[in-house]
Amino acid sequence: MPITSVTRWKMDRNQGAKLAAEAVPLLKRLGATSVRVGYCFAGQYIGQTMVVVNYSDWEAYGKSQAAQAQDSAYQTLFSKVLGEGELLDRSLIVMTDL
Repeated sequence: MPITSVTRWKMDRNQGAKLAAEAVPLLKRLGATSVRVGYCFAGQYIGQTMVVVNYSDWEAYGKSQAAQAQDSAYQTLFSKVLGEGELLDRSLIVMTDL
């Protein structure tokens, strides 16, 4: 079953898109199958930046998390992201292909 991580950030929309673009090659090298970024224009989370990262299954997600914790390039970028914005929420979703 695919695993999707949805992270909500309070940060400038353009800066969020720029940082997410920097993260894509790192996340994919560390096991993500896809990465998307979006900006919420309506609803409860208006003005927030959303980052959606997909993994093929729990094993791939777990390996990726372990690799991220050990990868200096990822840690440097994540520190930069935390300096630019505020992490509001992270959800993990088990997906079902229909």
